[in-house]
Amino acid sequence: MSGLRPMTHAVLSGPMRPLGKVLEREHMRALGFTRTSGLARWYNGLAYGPTLRQRRSQYESGSAELPSDNGSDGASGIEIDEGFALDESRSLPHLERLLDEMDEVIEERGGRNWNAHRPFLQDILGADGVVRYPSLLDFATSSEVVAPIARHFGYVPHLSQENFPPPVRVMESTTKFDPQPEGPYRSSQLWHRDQHSSPTFYVIVLLRETTSQSGPLHYLSKSTSERVAAALRYGSRRAPHRVSDEVMDSHVDPQEVRTLCGPPGTVLFIDSSQCFHFGSRNAVKPRYQVQYSFISPVRNDFGDLIHERRRLPVRSGDSRLRRMVLERTSTGE
Repeated sequence: MSGLRPMTHAVLSGPMRPLGKVLEREHMRALGFTRTSGLARWYNGLAYGPTLRQRRSQYESGSAELPSDNGSDGASGIEIDEGFALDESRSLPHLERLLDEMDEVIEERGGRNWNAHRPFLQDILGADGVVRYPSLLDFATSSEVVAPIARHFGYVPHLSQENFPPPVRVMESTTKFDPQPEGPYRSSQLWHRDQHSSPTFYVIVLLRETTSQSGPLHYLSKSTSERVAAALRYGSRRAPHRVSDEVMDSHVDPQEVRTLCGPPGTVLFIDSSQCFHFGSRNAVKPRYQVQYSFISPVRNDFGDLIHERRRLPVRSGDSRLRRMVLERTSTGE
């Protein structure tokens, strides 16, 4: 019976593609996120549900431990609370090497216009970045980084393998190419929650000093976000995906808003599907950060049908944990 599920998924992929494109428009507004994600999870679960269940079972049967062949037990003291955790210790594995290598990226590719779609925010990494700069994946697959995320998921997630969201980005926010840097704000400059999977989890590493002039990320805790989502019926049919400041201000006290500012090496762990957030507003001082996207094997959307797939490099001899993070279908066996 289990063999019929991937076969059914493959047979349905043709008719599901145009339907998925329609349902994805305007951030799933036609049916609303709740209904659309239910349909998408059913469809994606046909192919990837067994992987998700096996990952969950392995994690639970191992008393919430990671595979032990990754060089570390993952003890870092980082605990996700209220949907986020902030690490300012600058002690995570491979972090210093990551900062050094990303300086090369900024010097080589920063300050140039790579993205006409969002002039205020662009990925400057380049197509060969994860191969050219090994520290990117060494950091993301270290046990100390993966362990708190796995505890939050209840299993080992993987880095997204779609273009939306990309698995690894080096993000530059700047006013240099923005014809309207002081607003009106649009796209990811407005409050929103991400909906690619449940959870969608970002690990963000600041590469340069980030201040209030750098268009820093603003975010809310999980409980505050849930209160706002309930009041706005967020995710329901026809409800907007982006929320204006005026609407948000009527539900949130200014003291509940957090900002990601700090020196290079500051690392934010955040569930972007639970925590409302925005960023990249009027970055008169350019902001640079690495951003990793960890998601479930079973997506909430139809990205598999719509977006280009990416394969992350896996080497012979890679640990089980590293393979699970880099390969969507891997169960580490």
